[in-house]
Amino acid sequence: MYGCQIVAIRNRLKRLREAQGLSRQELANELLVSDRTIRRWEQGSIPERYRERLAKRFGVSLSHLVGYDGHNGDDDDGGERVAA
Repeated sequence: MYGCQIVAIRNRLKRLREAQGLSRQELANELLVSDRTIRRWEQGSIPERYRERLAKRFGVSLSHLVGYDGHNGDDDDGGERVAA
């Protein structure tokens, strides 16, 4: 189960970032972290303290970002949208 959630997080964060035309470095600059940190998060290890901020940044629910919404992370629509 956890392996599926990690894949979902990885796919979603990368797809959300790319859908908005952001490089890893641009997102890193916004969040005051390194591009290496973004790459690590895209591999599925987003610290809890950044999850809500990322969900708000991309206009999706926290549940969608972390893979609790039942999708496998390969959807193209970005999942459930929430008001920013």
